[in-house]
Amino acid sequence: MTPFSEVLEAYSSFDPDNYEGTVVIAFELTLLEIFGRGIYQALVQALPKANLSLVYWQQDTLSQILDRNIDYMVHYEPFPIPQDIYTHHLSDIKINLVARKNHPVLSKTSDWDVIHKLPLVKLFSESVNPNQDPYTNSLFTSRGYTPNIVLSTHSISIAVDKLVNSDAFKFNSSYLLTHNDELQCYPLPLMPKELRSVSVVGGYLQAKRGYPLNQYLHQTMQSFFNDVLQPDIAEQTIGIQP
Repeated sequence: MTPFSEVLEAYSSFDPDNYEGTVVIAFELTLLEIFGRGIYQALVQALPKANLSLVYWQQDTLSQILDRNIDYMVHYEPFPIPQDIYTHHLSDIKINLVARKNHPVLSKTSDWDVIHKLPLVKLFSESVNPNQDPYTNSLFTSRGYTPNIVLSTHSISIAVDKLVNSDAFKFNSSYLLTHNDELQCYPLPLMPKELRSVSVVGGYLQAKRGYPLNQYLHQTMQSFFNDVLQPDIAEQTIGIQP
């Protein structure tokens, strides 16, 4: 437990507008790539004088949080987090098919019989084994198809370039459209309900739950994800799996 006097002192001295310390936030890599720019802009508004360090998740990240070297974390909900880290739900991110505007195929249909042949873009995730990513594996193989992955990358800018300049598509959030106005969302094909969205959580060290900086970071992250617009894209109406 954090000593009450220490928490009280932290509250009395914390001023977001004038905080000049360093804030370190660790993100699962794909979340950093997709949402990082928007989160950075939100943090600049929330802590205009702070020094920001936005890093991607690595093997020693959990130990860095436990050692108080990282102030906040953002990750996918299934990822195992020790009880020493307090976590909270931030958002359910809807998944769509994302491709270029006026896509010659997706603007007409999202049927598996047709789209399984299309080129597919894969964004690597450090927390998911590439062979276990359902969006580029089991969704296809369970139907007897082999995914036509034409690009695998850690870089969202490279992925977006491929999407804009080809007929490739990607399973992703509508937020990807903020990276390029030539992108568009299309309806999902028949797929399990649990894969139509992904849950994102934030967290920080349990021992810091009383600290104003950590609570303020949580509020800032929550506000950011609350403001992410997720338009309802009409889904396939035939054979949707409950």
